[in-house]
Amino acid sequence: MDPVALDFETCCFAPGMMAPPIVCASTYHPQDGLRLWTTEELPGMCERLFSEPAPVLGHGFAYDACCMLEEMPERVRRLLWDKYERDEMRDSLTTERIIEIGTGVRGKLALDDLARRYGIDVQKSIVRTDFGRYLGRPISDYTREHRRYMGGDAAELYTLFKRQWNRGIVSQRDLGDLMRGDLWLRLSSNYGIRTDPSRVHELERSTQEEVDELTWVAQCLDGEGVPTRKIDGTNVKI
Repeated sequence: MDPVALDFETCCFAPGMMAPPIVCASTYHPQDGLRLWTTEELPGMCERLFSEPAPVLGHGFAYDACCMLEEMPERVRRLLWDKYERDEMRDSLTTERIIEIGTGVRGKLALDDLARRYGIDVQKSIVRTDFGRYLGRPISDYTREHRRYMGGDAAELYTLFKRQWNRGIVSQRDLGDLMRGDLWLRLSSNYGIRTDPSRVHELERSTQEEVDELTWVAQCLDGEGVPTRKIDGTNVKI
């Protein structure tokens, strides 16, 4: 089943805000064409998109997923997790990593650089980091260049992925496994690894026991690596 390409534009990230607010998005599928979505339309669009059986395609989507988990309602967050678990997510960047491993040919993975390797001309723009000012504003407020850039990535992303997938190197299962790993690494990077404090204390206790045991063993070894124990001031092999 053909994927639906999804591309978000976000506010700029900064210290303490590694998953910034999502400003707008574009989607592309041959049957639906190119569509642009403003801030207020995003929750409804994401709920519909992630409820459908069609795979969702992004580029470096682990970042976008973190933004969704930070910003979207609980129902949408659950739908996102379900999509990952059912291997219904696609990612052109992660796909290319697998292709590079299989072929040994490496190159830049930014969308414009990668697209050129597949014969697709992606026109980048200086406005790509200038979407924050449109947070919560209607599409009529966007400049023509902002609208052009906003819609370009999704359509080009779809074409790129089709050409990658048609090479027959990447399996759905491998891509799903790597995408889940990529998401967890991004989550750990953004937020740190969180766990139950009582579990942390138990891990500290068991770790200290092992340290104590290894310390004792090290103290008991003679110069030849044979365990000994000091009895009445004399090292005796045990």
